[in-house]
Amino acid sequence: MRVFVGLTTLLGLFFAGQSPEDRETYENAVRVLTADVETDPSNAEAWFGLSIAHMHLGQPEAALEATSRAAALDAADARFVDQLGEVYMALGRTEDAIGAFERAVAIDPRMFFPRLRLGELRIGTGRPVHAIDQLQEAVVLNGRDASARRFLGMAYSMDGQYERAIDEYERAILLSPGDELLYLEAADVFFAAGMGSDAESLLNRAVELFPASGQAHLGLARLHVEAGSLREALIEFQRGLDSGQELPFEVVYKTMGDIHYDLIEFEPALEYYDRALAVDPENVDTFLAKGDLYLSRNDAEAAAAAYARAAALDPARPDAHHGLAETALRRGDVEGALAASERVLELDPEFLPAAYIRGQALVRLGRTEEGRRQIEAYQEAQEAAIAEEQRVRDVMARNQNALAQLDAGENAEAIAGLREAIALHPNEALLYGNLAAIQSRTGLHQDAAQTYLEIIALGLGDALTHLRLAREYDRIGNADASGRHRAIYREQREAEAPGPGSD
Repeated sequence: MRVFVGLTTLLGLFFAGQSPEDRETYENAVRVLTADVETDPSNAEAWFGLSIAHMHLGQPEAALEATSRAAALDAADARFVDQLGEVYMALGRTEDAIGAFERAVAIDPRMFFPRLRLGELRIGTGRPVHAIDQLQEAVVLNGRDASARRFLGMAYSMDGQYERAIDEYERAILLSPGDELLYLEAADVFFAAGMGSDAESLLNRAVELFPASGQAHLGLARLHVEAGSLREALIEFQRGLDSGQELPFEVVYKTMGDIHYDLIEFEPALEYYDRALAVDPENVDTFLAKGDLYLSRNDAEAAAAAYARAAALDPARPDAHHGLAETALRRGDVEGALAASERVLELDPEFLPAAYIRGQALVRLGRTEEGRRQIEAYQEAQEAAIAEEQRVRDVMARNQNALAQLDAGENAEAIAGLREAIALHPNEALLYGNLAAIQSRTGLHQDAAQTYLEIIALGLGDALTHLRLAREYDRIGNADASGRHRAIYREQREAEAPGPGSD
């Protein structure tokens, strides 16, 4: 009876989620249960309780021994195998944990926690398709668990299924409205789905509910940066800093420096770059930003010092050597400019500005013909790059126009505009994807299916294209075609998943 009472109390503490601050409780449990297993080594329940006590005391190695003994005594008890998975997780043995949780689910398919853990671990190892399978089952078993909804939303987001991800996060928030992290993660999903206004609304709610949330202010700052509202972004960044929360200060300071630089406010920009380097003195990007700023002020000496520091920290960064090439040329060090530009081109043959500096250096060194050929090659490549940029701008403009027409209810015009854009840019996946999405939204599911088939035939699709096509076939009522493309989707996603130990 002593074992039964002690174990019941211990399990009550464990599953209530209490913190093991009162070490005396768990140390006493270890003493009692150790005595019991010494008296009767076949007592699986005592080994199980001993494992839980060791886990609360931060002793996963001892917990592994105890759990292994329990599982060896009764391999058909899913609780013991599930606990084994928890211990493996604590030890960082991810694949062993996955194997244990899978065995627990096989023993008792109605167990919630091993499915939840499998979903969490599959997400952590970059296997969202497998995570979705387990988490959907977990939600069926316990749809009121906010963590299950959260992880399912996370898996959907990783898989590019943003609508489903948003739905799960919204449900999780309803179940756990006091969880700040849910709002922040949901806002990220809205942002990834291109729904900036919804992300902003959610972050504003988070700020109202959690006034000291520095992360919420950082999220709002990011939205303002994307929208080009730089002054508003600076305000939100400062509010984040004022929150007193632990934040990625080096990133915040660097970004604030970049914003001031874009606003042509060089002194504050330098101040924030220096703050960033005070936090992270080996940040290559910050040294490069300082170099660019000094160069824009024609302070070649200071720029060269910043670029040299960046190159010393990361000798494989072509932009650091390019900065050295440009500052050397400005200071009249033609040999230095040639050597640095050639180093850039060794690292990245497509780094066009370095090719131009090399050409200039060659001309100044009297190697005129070679230098002119280099400059001409640069100019040709530059013209091609400009043409490509113009093409991309035209694609984006036509795409945005179609979306604006859709918002205005001009569905036929939006579809016609995208078809015209596709005729001009026949290999642009974005145009095909939005055409299919608009056709689906307007009920033209047969047309949408045909567009997805075109995407696949042109080699412009991925695994998600097959999933979206399967959904269109569902709406048409073609179950066979839907099943075929769902199978292809799963095969491709499983092929993309990293193997054991690659996470």
